[in-house]
Amino acid sequence: MSFMLLGILNSQAANGAILEGGVITEDATYFYHTFTASDTLIANQDVSIEAFIVAGGAAGAGFNSSTIGLGGGGAGGFLPITSTTITAGDYPIVIGAGGSAPTTDTGVGNSGNNSTFSTYAAIGGGGGARVFYNGVDGGSGGGGTGGTTSNFSYGGAGTAGQGNSGGRGYGSNTASSRSGGGGGGASAAGANGTTTQGGDGGAGNTAYSTWAIATSTGESNAYAGGGGASSYYTKSTSTVGGVGGGGDPRDSTRLATAGAVNTGGGGGASVGTDGFNSYGEAGGSGLFIIRYAK
Repeated sequence: MSFMLLGILNSQAANGAILEGGVITEDATYFYHTFTASDTLIANQDVSIEAFIVAGGAAGAGFNSSTIGLGGGGAGGFLPITSTTITAGDYPIVIGAGGSAPTTDTGVGNSGNNSTFSTYAAIGGGGGARVFYNGVDGGSGGGGTGGTTSNFSYGGAGTAGQGNSGGRGYGSNTASSRSGGGGGGASAAGANGTTTQGGDGGAGNTAYSTWAIATSTGESNAYAGGGGASSYYTKSTSTVGGVGGGGDPRDSTRLATAGAVNTGGGGGASVGTDGFNSYGEAGGSGLFIIRYAK
C-alpha cells in the first residue's frame, strides 16, 4: 500500500479533508492525521473516525554496579479507538513525553507521560525498577531487578486494554547470574530475567502497521515496545528491546539505547562499574493517528 503526503490542510475544502491538524496523508479509502507533538484537531463537521493513541514510554533503570541486573522501561499505553463519531469542534491533542533517564546511579526509570484526545487517555509507561524495588505500574509496567535469591523484584502491572506487565528479575546468590526483567509492551509482557541474560522487552502493537505515518513511507510499523533489561554488565548477551521502539540494554559490547521517538517505546536499562552510561535510557515520546473515510 502506498501513501501520498499532502501536508497540512487549512480548510475542509482542500482535497476534501473534513478535519484539520497534524500531518495529513491519504490512500484510496482514508484520510489520516498524524500528531507527533501536542496540537489541536479541528473537526469542521460531525464525522465517524477510528484512531489510536500512544503514551510516552518509561525509562530503563540504572545502577553504577556490575552486580545487579535492572529492569527495562515499560512501554507507553497503546489505546485503540474503534469506530466512533466526533462532533464539529476543536479537540486538544496532548502527546506524552517519554520518561527521562535516571540521574543517579541507583535510579528508577522515570515513568512516561499520558497522551490524551477528547475523553481518551493512554497511560504513560511504568519505570524500570531501581535496586530492591518492583517495577512501576503504567500503560505497560516496568521490569523488576535481579538480586539475591531473597531480594530480587517483580515487574510493574500494565493497564487493562493498553499494555502488559514487566518481567520479573532473576535472583541468585551468584552475582554474575543476576538479571533484570524486560519492560512490558502493548502486545506482550516483558520477559523474565534468567541466569544467562536480562529479559527482552515485550513486543509492541503491529495491528496498525499499514496506517499512514508522518513520513508517508507506507512501511510497516509497530508501537509501544518494552525496554530491554540489563544483567551482570560484563556479559555479552542477546537481550533486546521489544519491537515497537523498545530500547536495548547495556552489556559488555554496547551501550543502552533510548525508546524510539513517537513510538512510546520503553528505554533500555544499564549497569556498569565504570560510571559510564550506567543510568539507564529515556523512554520514547507518544503518538496519535486518526483516520476517516473519504
